[in-house]
Amino acid sequence: MNNNKMNSKKKNIFIIIAILGFSNFGFGLMVPVPQFSTPALCLIADGTVKSLETSTPPTCFTHPFGYACWPGGRFYQLSSGGTFSIPGLAVGNSAYDSIIDTCKNMGGEIDENLMSIIYAKDFGTPGTKVGNSNYIQDLKDKKKGNKFIPVYNNTAGDPKRLFIEGTKKYPVLNLDYNGVMADSELQSFSNLAINHAYSLAVQHMMDKAKKVLDSGTKVDLVNLKKQLDGIAAIRALFEKNTNFFINNLGNVKENAYGKTLDNVAEVFVYTSQNSIGEGKNNTDSTKTEKMLNLCEQSLKDLDSFILEKNKVRSIFENMMNLAKQIPGSEPRDADDMIKNPRKYTIPVFLVSQAFKGNLKMMKLFLEVDVFKNQLLAAKNKLLALKSVKENFFKKLNKKFSELNDTISALVKKKKTFEKVVDDYIVKKKKQDTDGTIKKNFEELQKDIADAAQSYGTLVKSIQEVQSVQDSEFSTALAGQQKRLPPLEKTIQGYIAYKDGMAKMVESAYQKVQDEKNANLAKVVQEVQDHINETNTLLNPIIGLLNNQQSADELWQKNFQRIGVLLNLLSKDKANLDNLSATLGADDVTIKSSIISLNSSVFTEIQAINEVQKRIVLSKIYGTYVEANLLKKRMTADSKDDQKSFNAVWEKYLQDGNTSLVFSEYNDIVLQKNRIKGVLSQSLGILNTMDKSSLDVQNLIKEVGLLLTPVDAETTLDKIFENNVVSKLKGKGLL
Repeated sequence: MNNNKMNSKKKNIFIIIAILGFSNFGFGLMVPVPQFSTPALCLIADGTVKSLETSTPPTCFTHPFGYACWPGGRFYQLSSGGTFSIPGLAVGNSAYDSIIDTCKNMGGEIDENLMSIIYAKDFGTPGTKVGNSNYIQDLKDKKKGNKFIPVYNNTAGDPKRLFIEGTKKYPVLNLDYNGVMADSELQSFSNLAINHAYSLAVQHMMDKAKKVLDSGTKVDLVNLKKQLDGIAAIRALFEKNTNFFINNLGNVKENAYGKTLDNVAEVFVYTSQNSIGEGKNNTDSTKTEKMLNLCEQSLKDLDSFILEKNKVRSIFENMMNLAKQIPGSEPRDADDMIKNPRKYTIPVFLVSQAFKGNLKMMKLFLEVDVFKNQLLAAKNKLLALKSVKENFFKKLNKKFSELNDTISALVKKKKTFEKVVDDYIVKKKKQDTDGTIKKNFEELQKDIADAAQSYGTLVKSIQEVQSVQDSEFSTALAGQQKRLPPLEKTIQGYIAYKDGMAKMVESAYQKVQDEKNANLAKVVQEVQDHINETNTLLNPIIGLLNNQQSADELWQKNFQRIGVLLNLLSKDKANLDNLSATLGADDVTIKSSIISLNSSVFTEIQAINEVQKRIVLSKIYGTYVEANLLKKRMTADSKDDQKSFNAVWEKYLQDGNTSLVFSEYNDIVLQKNRIKGVLSQSLGILNTMDKSSLDVQNLIKEVGLLLTPVDAETTLDKIFENNVVSKLKGKGLL
């Protein structure tokens, strides 16, 4: 519909506005629809544009005199080409929300740029056009309505929206979930650049990309700019060099190089099926010679083609290097690049144009340098196939295996020899009377010399073929060479061992003898230190005990350290016994020293145990005496002991005062329970002691009578019951 006709039909149209609430004046007014407006256009992802006049709700707003609704899908102006923001009316961003939302719901965005192009006269005058564009852009910014990045060309420095006449579409960039162009889009966009976007306005497109990012769509601004800059730069080289490129390659005829790829492939198949030094090289020398000739001819063909490629090489490599820097995946090989060029679309298209789409020639152009290097390697392999003996690696592996077996045998024979020497030392023999050491010595010497000779032969076999120039063979040979250093180190070790065997036998006995002397000296010093410290601690205690004085306090003070020394002396005795077991019949002096020292240790241990026994018995006997005094206190007649319970009891019978009786009763109970507890512990200690002692036997008997059996008349509990408790119960005091 012609926009001017539509506007003229609206000149006298008014909408009666029903006021649903009360206005400032208490009534509603009719608000005329403006005579001028511009239809809203919605850009869709496929590049098509849709008008929103029939699909958008009315534009409603509140003004100072009431509430009004105008037909939706349009931006209103008071004059032709006037501003979209109408002074005097409350038409704000919210009044046009329905336009933005309707377009968003369709998966698109309001395209003010296309509105200014398609409705150039209505959209605005030179004075209002920029303001109207900014007005709609502000609406989109606030509603996060920026969705697409349109394609722009630079036209005399001014960005111009790209329109495809054939499809009637305005193309936009399609970004993937990472916010960049995926491989397929890079390819599509590159094709677009080839045919339509001759000079991309990258910065203008990136400005829009920032707005799309601000609206919530994922956009990787850094990598997207790299993609756009890269394609723009490649497109510029394409524009500048297309004719030169095609003209220089136009004379390259397919019939001159048509069979080159086939010949190269035949050589590659032959060399891949035959391995140098493996089997019989799979064929006779005539076939190998034929392949050498074919290889030489193919190299000449490739050199000729390279001369043609060199004419445009710098142009092509510049384009390829730019493409490589573009974020995106790399093709697997030349075939993949030709089929799906991705970010390499423009340079591959240029090659296709030059060779009129001939796939063989395109592949030859892309890989000619690679093919030449591979053919040179193939040539070296063919030469090696002629020169290296068949089953080379099989025979080499056999030599390695035999040498490893020899070394394994050396390990066992070395252990056998060392065991013989060890036995010689352990048994303290002065000479090899039965010839065992000599026999093992000579056998090991010979075996080590044979292993060294085998290693030399192995090294020589490898050195003889090191001049072969074939990467596959060289790699395989290098793998074999890596096996040499460990073997060399092992062989050198055995040679050094062989040279030192005589000295080893000579010095072995002396070394062990020195170790025995050193160990004895160390043990003697440690034992003597322990004995001296023990005597220092025990002698004062023994002096007190011998003088019938209490040594308990001094014992308690040194008890922990004496216990440590007792453990150390026990370990010393075990160490001396172990050392004695290692001595031979010739070690008379050392054995005598150990026996003497062992006797001193044993005496010291006995001394500690004896002192401990005397201390313990003294303490137990003291408690036993205290128990007998308690018995006397509970049973003695008042005439004999004025401090006895009976003395207190008789006083109670005279004056009837119970306080003294209960005081005496409670004191006896406390003392009895304490003594019982100590005697119970003492009885346990006595039972762990050496019962051959009469003192220990007597104390066990006497202490036992005071504690068990429960009903025996001799126990403290029974004496207490019969002589104290019974009296109190008799008077009803308990």
